[in-house]
Amino acid sequence: MHSARASSCALGVALAFCVVSIGGAAGARTDHRSTAASGHRPSVFVSPSGNDSTCVRGARAAAHPCATFNKAWQLACAGDVVALDGGTYADPSIKTNTHCGKEAGAPVTFRPARGARVTIKGELDLGANTDQSSGAPPASLTINGAHRVTIEGGIESWFHGAYTRNITIENLHVWHTSARYDGDLFGVLSDNLVIRHVEIGPICCSSSGIDLARPSAANRDLRNVAIDHVYMHDVRRDCAGLSPKYRPGCGATNNGNHIDGLHIWGANGLSILNSRWLNLSGQVLFLEGVNDGQFNDVLIKNNMLASTGGDPLIIVTSSDHVYGPSYPLINGYMRIVHNTLAGQLDFEGGALPSDQWAGPNAQVTIAGNIGKLDMPCAQETGKWTWENNMWSQDRCPGDSAKGTPRFVDGSAPTYNLHLVRGSPGLGRGPVETQGDVDLDGHLRPIGVRSDAGASQRETAAVRPARSIGAVKLGEKETNVLAFYGAPKRTFMARVAPGIRLRESRYPIHGSWLNVFYANNATVAGVSTGSRYYRGKAVAPIGTTLTDIPAAKARSCRSMVRSHVYYSLAPGTQLRVAALAVFRSRFAPRCSTRGR
Repeated sequence: MHSARASSCALGVALAFCVVSIGGAAGARTDHRSTAASGHRPSVFVSPSGNDSTCVRGARAAAHPCATFNKAWQLACAGDVVALDGGTYADPSIKTNTHCGKEAGAPVTFRPARGARVTIKGELDLGANTDQSSGAPPASLTINGAHRVTIEGGIESWFHGAYTRNITIENLHVWHTSARYDGDLFGVLSDNLVIRHVEIGPICCSSSGIDLARPSAANRDLRNVAIDHVYMHDVRRDCAGLSPKYRPGCGATNNGNHIDGLHIWGANGLSILNSRWLNLSGQVLFLEGVNDGQFNDVLIKNNMLASTGGDPLIIVTSSDHVYGPSYPLINGYMRIVHNTLAGQLDFEGGALPSDQWAGPNAQVTIAGNIGKLDMPCAQETGKWTWENNMWSQDRCPGDSAKGTPRFVDGSAPTYNLHLVRGSPGLGRGPVETQGDVDLDGHLRPIGVRSDAGASQRETAAVRPARSIGAVKLGEKETNVLAFYGAPKRTFMARVAPGIRLRESRYPIHGSWLNVFYANNATVAGVSTGSRYYRGKAVAPIGTTLTDIPAAKARSCRSMVRSHVYYSLAPGTQLRVAALAVFRSRFAPRCSTRGR
């Protein structure tokens, strides 16, 4: 009798999606993109029309702005915000100053004033550098562009072998194609250095994007360098190699300088995450042991990389003879995982034999990558792990089969290295054991094979009242077909008394994905029985529920919680067999007549 009633609201499957309301509502949405400093009132202002002789800190600061960055820095105290009025600033500098304890306390943040757009022409100098004979590096400083600051030049802190600390550069755009400037865009030597949400490029024609050098063997390696969500593009040796929109006005020439995307000479703690490095010349990520530099505790994850120069896209090497068993190039972990390379990965010995790269504490993991391999698979036993990579010409122990990926666009200068439907590499990556997201913020599945490379083509996310996978409530059927292709079956399904919807069924991820369309060919609901899909506060397929009134739930073999509809398998335990999200007007519901 109950099963007959349940079938009145089946979603095209044998399991019922009737509704028992079990508390809870979807959580409030929070925007995490704002910075910590955004809520602070500025304490100091800078303006192109300011006056360093009359500027002040405090309540009267807006009416009495400084003319220079350095004067504002001198006035500021730890934790202050320095607001930049709109306009153009030429070759600003910030030199060391310990007033109000700022270099030992919370960072001072430079950011544009509300609504202002700021252009810096030339070089932003942090302390003494190759162009200055004296000075020292400032510390505890944040440059937050709020996506309204453009630097037509670079940011430098070459100060005669001295390192600074606690420097954050975020939310801005740095570029140059002028013969006036030939330095590297980022030459900031700092412990606890953060570069995030920054666009770098175009650059022509004699500069690397980021150059973090170890000035001499007397210096130690930089500590804790984090590069996250950087978009570096069009780093070229000549104007003709730039994307067409950047060629007008390019007047620089190549002077023979070495050009890379990132060139770092040693680091103790380095993360390079969630970034795009496209249409570059030379090596893209060049980790080179120079001046006795070593690499310890390195994570390179979720990057897309493409270069036209034929050089390796990720290369770990040395140029010194000092390395060996007692002084290895790598003596901590190095993890290169979930990257997409339109080219080669290479570990090359340089001046040392390949069996002496890794020290006694080294553990090198190469997993879930797509690309070409320009190195032997066999390395020191117990120190190297290969897992579910897809190389186009080789296969190392533990890797997936060889394969050539199919990208949306694999050609210069318009690279788009996302995999298309049906490409090799989909479902060929590692099995994740904890929550993980890709380059685009898409959720990777847990317990089943992820996609190789930086991008998870179909997100595994269940978003209550919004989506399952790539199917979003309210979107057009044409979008679903473009992503998933033609369905296996299409038929009319009764989802609730008086409600019939057209259902398209896709066999996918070891089970099925059902998409329900209203008369206007928009998505009214989506359901699945696959363990691939998951979400925050969403009970996964196969979960036994112990926190609901059992008798009430069994009467309908289903429930709704936080806008997700669950179908429960029959039996003495309440086990989730399927889940769904629906637009409210089409939501399944039970008839309780006869109960």
